[in-house]
Amino acid sequence: MITQEHRQWQRIPVIFEAKYRDKDKTFTPYHRADLVDIHHQGCRLVGATQFKRGEIVSVLVHLPPEGPLHFEAVAAWSAPVYKDEAFVTGVCFLTENPFAEDTYLKLFHFCLLNMPRRNDIL
Repeated sequence: MITQEHRQWQRIPVIFEAKYRDKDKTFTPYHRADLVDIHHQGCRLVGATQFKRGEIVSVLVHLPPEGPLHFEAVAAWSAPVYKDEAFVTGVCFLTENPFAEDTYLKLFHFCLLNMPRRNDIL
């Protein structure tokens, strides 16, 4: 069965380390994840937690030379991979204020400028 892509913006393939946690669990440590691609409105994370649709996810990434960058996103979907040992989660950026929009734009532009060349992926 062929599924049609509903996204308006092309995904940019990237792979770098991120950390995440459920927004409601402020005092719990962040969990390691990989940010595997990004597009204009969100990104995909691969980590050990399966999020429910609508859950708010706090994400922390380190962008050299910018330093740590924190943003919040809402889980759009989450699915098991690697025999349920990891989960891939698609998140949509929360852009309710100009500061939040500026943050995700920094991340998007960093990924756009540092996206791997085709030979690096293959």
